[in-house]
This record gives sequence, structure tokens and C-alpha cells, in this order.
Amino acid sequence: MYRIDLFHNRQVMKRFLLLQVIVVLAFIVLSYKWAMIVTTIQEQRFFTNIIIGILGFLVIVCFHEGMKTLLFKMISNEQSRSYQLKNGVLLTFLPEYFFNRITFLTVMLLPSVLICLLLFVIFINLPYTSVIFVFAIYMGYCLISFYLVFIALKDKKAQYFEMTEDGLILYQQKPTHYTHKMND
Repeated sequence: MYRIDLFHNRQVMKRFLLLQVIVVLAFIVLSYKWAMIVTTIQEQRFFTNIIIGILGFLVIVCFHEGMKTLLFKMISNEQSRSYQLKNGVLLTFLPEYFFNRITFLTVMLLPSVLICLLLFVIFINLPYTSVIFVFAIYMGYCLISFYLVFIALKDKKAQYFEMTEDGLILYQQKPTHYTHKMND
């Protein structure tokens, strides 16, 4: 068992937020280039792109977290879900619930994949530059999910995962009881 603490080290959080900004900017450029090849883009003013991008992102985050909540409800009816806003990151997790690899990967990736497909369909029908901004900001938001999935895939020994308010705990075998309350 080992922990991945995401929020207590301020230096790491600053670097992560900087990486999110870089990812957003990269996706704006790459999406814009791709869109110019595929379709005729309806240009909008920069301020309009920013405002619609942020508002659209907030709506999409609600859908994202709603999908995770629905998945959690399907996985565990009796377990209560927890929501927490920490360092600008909205966390939805099942405390004291141990995910196997496949379930963990599904819960972390499915909302991102479905929303990206939805944004793609929206962009094909409404090729506005503000949709590119919504997509790019959302990809920056998904970076934490992709990071946790990367960790899960990288460590072949880890078979069970527990999401907590501080980060992620990886286990080699399914815990028989709630073991990480002890100092380890």
C-alpha cells in the first residue's frame, strides 16, 4: 500500500496548475489548427471566447461530476459519495471504497471520453471558436484524471485503488478492513 498525496505539497500544486495552463494553451492551438483543416471556423472575439469558454466549462464540469456520481451510484448503492473543493479542484469520491483496476479506469476515463465526444459533435454542428476554448479548458481540467490513470497503469502491482480527499491510495491486494487510518 502506498499513498499519492495530491494536495498537501504547495509546490507540487503550483507546478500542476502551471501544467494545466500549458495544456489548455496547447489544446487551443492544436484544436484550432485541426479545426481549420476540417471545417470553416466561425471566428468570435477573444473576450467572447474567454467568457463562453469559462461558462461552458462550468456547465461541462457539472456534467462530468454528475456522470462520476452516477457511476459511483451504480457501483455502490449503500456507500455515500463525498464532494470536496480543494485547491481549485472539485473532487468526487467514494470514501472507504476499493476499486479494482478496470472499475477505477472506467470511472476516471468514461466521463472525459463521453464529454469530449459530445464537444466534438457540438463543434461539427456549431464550429465556433468558443467551443474550442471550452474543449481546451476541459482538457486542462481532465489532467488530474489522466494523471491518476497513468499512475494506475504504470504500477502493475497495484490492483485496488481508494480515492480519498487527499489523493489516491494504491493496494496490491484488496484490504480486508479500513487499514489506512493507522499511521503507516
